[in-house]
Amino acid sequence: MRWTLFVGLILAFLLVVEAGAQEEKKRRIEVIPYGGYMWSSGQNVLYGGQNGSLTIESSPFWGVAVDYDLKKQSTQIEFMYTRQVSKYNFELSGEKTFLSDLTVDFMHVAFILGGDESKRFWYTSLALGATHYGVEADDSGEWKFSIGFGLGMKYYLSDRFMLRIQGRAPYTVIGNRDDYICNDSGCLKSAGGNGVWQYELSAGLGIIF
Repeated sequence: MRWTLFVGLILAFLLVVEAGAQEEKKRRIEVIPYGGYMWSSGQNVLYGGQNGSLTIESSPFWGVAVDYDLKKQSTQIEFMYTRQVSKYNFELSGEKTFLSDLTVDFMHVAFILGGDESKRFWYTSLALGATHYGVEADDSGEWKFSIGFGLGMKYYLSDRFMLRIQGRAPYTVIGNRDDYICNDSGCLKSAGGNGVWQYELSAGLGIIF
């Protein structure tokens, strides 16, 4: 379902771009598969009568982005999908207790602002969208609002290929949730904090159309 939605949005976007391509031949589309590593902050929770931290284990992730020039290369719009496969842990006094396998999905639309049009294109980005935390104990499929801040560099190898290195910090608004992971030791309950920061570093090879 998530892939169907993402592909549908991209196809609709490409149709709009193609319709306007006759007027702006210089505008480009960049398709960028990428991968990297992601870290996360913790969330205060109560579990088994103890106040600790719910953490997402650091792990690799992968994604794909479609970037489109607006008026020129220095301003772009980006459609992005990212997936991390990880684990939820309960951490107390430096000790971790495994709770559940976890998948984290991001769907974001970002505005990219960079420097001059050259082989090395340094940029900042601001993204808005949604995050999905998928655990075995929760089949609700609920998406949460999220925002992301990014810094990166694109290096244009030729008219058809480019390299991208990026650092990003997504923030997801979780809110107060009770009993969303339960096992023999009890259920997790929120104990303060309405959001989760994640931090990622990635690299990718893009194709330019």
